Amino acid sequence: MARTCAYLKFIDADRLLHTFRLNVGLPSSAEPCGGWEAPDVQLRGHSTGHLLSALAQAHAATGDDAYAAKARTSWTRKGGRITLTVTVPPSSTAEVHVPGGPTRTVGSGTWTFHGTVS
Repeated sequence: MARTCAYLKFIDADRLLHTFRLNVGLPSSAEPCGGWEAPDVQLRGHSTGHLLSALAQAHAATGDDAYAAKARTSWTRKGGRITLTVTVPPSSTAEVHVPGGPTRTVGSGTWTFHGTVS
């Protein structure tokens, strides 16, 4: 269990989200994953679902909020306005891009960002 939990903390979520971001018109500077998650594979996204389940199970088993925080975001869209709330795990940073807004690098904590779409 310790090895699996360490792996879950190690996984680069930006690489897993690369194709999702491109599909909705967001930029991604992350290196795309290979194998089943490669951008040209029809099964891409499948492993991300397994990762989300594993993060939820690790959080439930250990109580360590770093697992929940790695997967925790909240998007809302009203008309052309987007609001994103993201929680960054302790001792971590995240690159956040909201359409219509600049890309920001933020540290640990909960952050809310706003942007616009047409």
